Amino acid sequence: MERYCKGDRKAFEALFARLAPKVNVLLLRLSRNRELAEELTQVTFLKVHRARETYVPGSKVFSWVMAIARNVYIDAYRKNRVKRRHETLTDEGVLPEPARVSYTEGSSLGALSDEEQKLIQDTIDNLPPTQREALIMLKVEGMSLKQVAAVTGASVAAVKVRAFRAYEALRGALGVAGRNPPQPSSKPTTR
Repeated sequence: MERYCKGDRKAFEALFARLAPKVNVLLLRLSRNRELAEELTQVTFLKVHRARETYVPGSKVFSWVMAIARNVYIDAYRKNRVKRRHETLTDEGVLPEPARVSYTEGSSLGALSDEEQKLIQDTIDNLPPTQREALIMLKVEGMSLKQVAAVTGASVAAVKVRAFRAYEALRGALGVAGRNPPQPSSKPTTR
């Protein structure tokens, strides 16, 4: 990144080759739309190019680029939310559903039954955006708490809370007992 800031064009090519796939996967999982994710990846790197003078030498390039990608996604989400108000409804009178992207594909969760995978998909899709974002970045993309905090502009503690709430929603959907489940009583109960 520092070489690119000094005008080395090949450095940008190397930066793009290394980070574009990660940016694209993050944007795909956030947007749940392949075409949009590809477009937003391009917009992200255009913004990286335009903002290269604001990069602080020695800081984490990955977090800086992912924060730009996240902001590009948020801008697109807001724009699409306004645009969706004017979309044509389906014959049933509802807005069309966005394309689904698998959160379990390529992970150890792929070994779950189709029903369990659908339940996970539905639960993640219905999480509040900040919780879904934290869960995706931490568990699907494998980012650290510090990286997610840097990308989202939240504190590490806030990321932990968001992730915890997302995990609790998943546990609840899957019917998994939380920590310290109630133990069966050894004494018979009388009524």
